[in-house]
Amino acid sequence: MYSAIQAPGDAMRHYVSSSAMNAMMAQYGAPSDFDEWAEIAGDKSWSWTNFSKHYFRKFEKYNPDPRSPHVDPLLRGANGPVEIGYCSQIWPGSAGFVQASMNVGIPFSPDFCTTQGTRGTNEIMTYIDRKSTRVTAESAYLTDDVLARPNSTVVTHAHVTKVLFDTSSSIPRAIGVEFSSKSDMGVVGPKFHAWATKEASSPAAPYTLRTS
Repeated sequence: MYSAIQAPGDAMRHYVSSSAMNAMMAQYGAPSDFDEWAEIAGDKSWSWTNFSKHYFRKFEKYNPDPRSPHVDPLLRGANGPVEIGYCSQIWPGSAGFVQASMNVGIPFSPDFCTTQGTRGTNEIMTYIDRKSTRVTAESAYLTDDVLARPNSTVVTHAHVTKVLFDTSSSIPRAIGVEFSSKSDMGVVGPKFHAWATKEASSPAAPYTLRTS
């Protein structure tokens, strides 16, 4: 029996699911939002300057494209596992849309993922490699070498049932999850506990917390 709170469907049926389900747009948001988060949290590590340098550029591998000479490759990552660029099929009408936007006064933005921010018009960069293949967190990070590590285990047909908390102090602290196996026939197996040794996250975290 399922509760009234439903998991996000197909997004839960992939490894590192959300990156396999989205529109593949390599868009990180407005720099001003990151700076506002840093101010609210009182933590400069959330700032755009820090995030773009230590996270975005670290995981990126930008593929320059002659159709988009306006992108400065020095502002993008070059050695990360996640390929981004303009390698996808571009609809012929896109150039006309960009030009029409400029004709009505919307400025051209050479790259939405820099300090210039998200204002302006341009085509969207995508998580698609030179072979026209989607790049997901699974394909970028769960490589054969990673899966072969002795401390790496991937469990399939597993459903997280709740978050486990340490309640020994006045402030509960999440320290692991409980999960059960579930076959294609819908048979639920025994429950297991997995404990975290450092920070972890999941796109289904809000759902899991609500069902805990």
